[in-house]
Order: sequence, then structure tokens, then C-alpha cells
Amino acid sequence: MVLNKKWKEYLEQTYTNQLTQACKATKSVAVRSTLLSRHEKDMYKDRRYHSGIKVYYLFPENDVPLNIYCRLVQEEEKVVFE
Repeated sequence: MVLNKKWKEYLEQTYTNQLTQACKATKSVAVRSTLLSRHEKDMYKDRRYHSGIKVYYLFPENDVPLNIYCRLVQEEEKVVFE
């Protein structure tokens, strides 16, 4: 059972790394669905992306809606917000 848990953690980390690389290549920002309200999830359902068991919403780097952008902790070079 422990090996199975470690394997799942490894896969989730791999998915996150791939998402980070894709966001950097396309100049996008990925926001975890837990940071969004139900209304925002409905508004941006066409931007939904499943990465393993996690769900993200992808936005162009310079076009993140202001109400979402204000809640993100800004760090240099960060493209995946969880």
C-alpha cells in the first residue's frame, strides 16, 4: 500500500511538472479549481484542464481576470497556482 501511495504522489508531481512546462511554453497561467468560486468555475468552464486528479483553469498570462488575479500570491516565474 505504501508503494502505491508513493507512486500516486510521483505521478501527480510529474503531471504538475508537465503542466508547468506547458504553461511556460504557451505563456499561460494555471489556477487550481479550489481557488475559484462555483460561479467562476461556471464562467470559465471552457478553460478547464484535468491534470491527474487535480483540475486547473488556464488563462493567458496577461489576461487573467482581475477578481482571480487579486487572490493569487505573486511570485516571479510562478505559472501554476495551487
